[in-house]
Amino acid sequence: MNWKRIFRILITLLVIAGIAWAAYYFFYQNPATSSIITSILQPSAQTEQATTTATTLMALTTDPVFDYWLNQQTNEVFLMNPAGQVLKLSGTQEVLVNSQTLSQLNHVAASAKGDYLLAEFNYPAQPVFSIFNASTNNWSPLPSGTIAAAWAPNANKVAYVDGSTLTIFDVTTNKKTVALRLTQKELNLQWTTDNTIILSTLPTTQLNTQTWTVDLAKGTIVSAVDAPGAEIQWAKDG
Repeated sequence: MNWKRIFRILITLLVIAGIAWAAYYFFYQNPATSSIITSILQPSAQTEQATTTATTLMALTTDPVFDYWLNQQTNEVFLMNPAGQVLKLSGTQEVLVNSQTLSQLNHVAASAKGDYLLAEFNYPAQPVFSIFNASTNNWSPLPSGTIAAAWAPNANKVAYVDGSTLTIFDVTTNKKTVALRLTQKELNLQWTTDNTIILSTLPTTQLNTQTWTVDLAKGTIVSAVDAPGAEIQWAKDG
């Protein structure tokens, strides 16, 4: 019998047992260490609060909604149903503020602070653009023949193209200013910065998409992109 080998095995087992006991004491019997472990493993108050907050989310409406927006002036939430009627949330109730329907509704966009709404409907037959005033709950159409329109990024102004001009309309003062004279049957329009408007033809696979940058301060227009089938979406900061 190899007593030396047996002795070494026993020594090794005693060392392992000693290490295990020391680890157990340090992590579970030592009050200070146990408190640290508990604080790490238990969820924080912020996590519990976030979980509680998440579970309190509730639907504001169960009815179909085409789009919605917030009026930052009054902190009121407005809804538009698929028929084009405008509703306002009052607590948990929906209040119909304008019953006019908009046929073939295509697109809506709120102004910078949400106190106005621009809607495009009767699409694609003969698009009509109209502006909804959240204070009076009334619609005001843009001129007949408007083919594209967009809000200014920081003001209650609408830029629109009616086939012969690019016009800036101040909805607060009802003042109109012709920015450029141009002739185009179909266009996309984006107002990216205070003095920059982007005009582009509709994307197709047959023809190049042409894009122009309009500088309102200088009254100039320059070509920016000319590529087949291109579709452009500018960042909010321009």
